[in-house]
Order: sequence, then structure tokens, then C-alpha cells
Amino acid sequence: MKRFIAVFWLLTLASLPNHSLALITYNTFETDLYEIGDGQYGFSDIAVQEDLAYLIDPFFFYIMDISDPYNLSEVATLEVVAQTYSTKISGDYAYLGNTSGLQVINISDPENPLIEYTLDVGYSMGIVAIQGNTLFTTGQGFRVFDISDPTSPVETTVHEDLSLISPTIIGNLLYSITEIEGENGLIIYDI
Repeated sequence: MKRFIAVFWLLTLASLPNHSLALITYNTFETDLYEIGDGQYGFSDIAVQEDLAYLIDPFFFYIMDISDPYNLSEVATLEVVAQTYSTKISGDYAYLGNTSGLQVINISDPENPLIEYTLDVGYSMGIVAIQGNTLFTTGQGFRVFDISDPTSPVETTVHEDLSLISPTIIGNLLYSITEIEGENGLIIYDI
């Protein structure tokens, strides 16, 4: 039998200063409140690696220590350069999709994250997945980047006529719902 250790809710609470966002940890024995950010915007994505959670809202990147789900702590906060909506982690780097393109954050020192690379393409880019040294993105099509050097991603493939919806990678295949010329369908992409 499986059971949840903790369940998390992200809320905007009018009673907190500046309508702050709150991360509430709830279990059957106690309820704790952990306030994060200024509450103007909601969180849009989360990635977890080992004992750290990486959360983003449109303008900030947060690193949280989740090693003890009953005692969460904020490790660092970094202001990002554009409205950010998606993130994926690979090794010592976080890849952020935002309204102007792509940002790469060095997270090797979680207390001091650094922006290592910014690609401004002039349109929104969502981070779909990372497989090995390959980064898959959406935004004016489906794009593939070689991230062998995380500080200098190289675009290797562009499919401007594809949009990906709810993509999933299994083995060497990417499965996604897609829309082409107004028609929905399933795409299977050999990565």
C-alpha cells in the first residue's frame, strides 16, 4: 500500500503580505505554511533532482531543500530575464523556457545559481524534455538543441510546422499530441 508523505498546494492568500504565494505542506498530523515569493504570480513549473526542488514563476527561479518534507527551506532565489514558464534539469544545469527564448542556469552550487547562457529568439519557448545531450523545445514549432556544452546550446533541428502538446519520451521515442494545419494527431519522433 502506497501513501503520500506530503501533499503540496500553491495558494495565493489575501491574509499574507502582498497576497503572497504559499506552499502548504499537509499531512495527517500537522499543517505547515511556507511562504515563497511576492505572490503576484503563480508558479508555472517544478523540477526535482535529489533533495532539491526547482520552482519557477514568471520572473524568479527558486531552489528549495526538500530533503525533509516536514521542514522545507529556501536555498536560493534568482531573478530571470524574461517571463519564464517551463524548466527541466540535467546535471548541473537548469534549462528555462521563457517569452524570449531559452536560459541556462548553472546550479552546481545551489546557494549561488548563475545565468550561464541566454538565447533571445524573439518568441516564447517551452522546454519539453532532455534526453542525454539533447534538449527538445516548443515555440514556433518543435526545435532540438545539442547541449553537449550547456553554456552554448546549438540548434540542430527545426520543425516550424509542428506544435507539441503533452509530450512524453519513452526510450528513444518522443510521443506527442500535435496540431498541423488545424488538425490534431499523434506524432512519434525518433530521437
